[in-house]
Amino acid sequence: MNSIKQAIVELESKLNIQLKSEQKRGIASLYRGEDALIILPTGFGKSLIYSLAPKAFNICSENSGSIILVISPLISLMVDQVKRCLKYGISAALIGSAQHDHHVARQVRDGECQVVFASPEAILSRSWRKVLISDVYQRNLIGIAIDEAHCVDLCFKLGGNYFNCKFIFVMMHKYFLECDKMYDCIVIFFYFCFRGNDFRRDFMNLKELRSLVPPYVPMTALTATATSRCRQAIINSLGLSPTLEIIEATPNRPNIFYSTIQSDDVMQSLRWLVEELQEKGRDCRKVLIYCRSIKS
Repeated sequence: MNSIKQAIVELESKLNIQLKSEQKRGIASLYRGEDALIILPTGFGKSLIYSLAPKAFNICSENSGSIILVISPLISLMVDQVKRCLKYGISAALIGSAQHDHHVARQVRDGECQVVFASPEAILSRSWRKVLISDVYQRNLIGIAIDEAHCVDLCFKLGGNYFNCKFIFVMMHKYFLECDKMYDCIVIFFYFCFRGNDFRRDFMNLKELRSLVPPYVPMTALTATATSRCRQAIINSLGLSPTLEIIEATPNRPNIFYSTIQSDDVMQSLRWLVEELQEKGRDCRKVLIYCRSIKS
């Protein structure tokens, strides 16, 4: 039986990749059965943590049946991730309304897919709840990954949060008062406050997955950005352990920066950019220029 460190080294060699220390820690936390909150910048490679975890487990246990469940908010994102998994030789599939191939659904039920992607609505449906409590998943499920975990906090804020409702009311009041439609303002305000709870309600119910899987199955929440308040909302909503491991890396990118120049001559201020474009053409460094209007 190999250690998780040895398994990761073997995977890096087989797949010809070099994992970052944070990615290795994420896989190791899953192997230890520990909950984790992983906050890594966009493009860092968070998806490799849950994609490679089943293979790492299989190497350690010499068992080929390991399965990880990945919850994601966007179908297009899951489709891309399935393709990426298949590229690395990892069996993966998407379940839910976007999956029209009954053969794939059967493979998932039989535990033939190492990485199973699902939306909150799909996995909390009656049929897939039954799959999670089946013998196959009770034996082989190694973890649950909540991708784009900040959506949990977003749904909380849209679910009647006082301060957000107050902001919405002030903005609508300003608009509708000018249009002499105060009645419309009140109606729409209450719609946002109380109907807001229905915005992807199942995101707020993902904690229920805990009751469907063995108690030793860890949950990993992944996101690119999360304030301290957002982190706490994620931990509370998902029921993550108070002793969870937090894995993060600074989002700072030294090649991206803001600068301001006060000038009365716009063209003179941008002379450097014109000259660089003339000299380098398509090889000119990327620059964003903000204007108040197209005319300006």
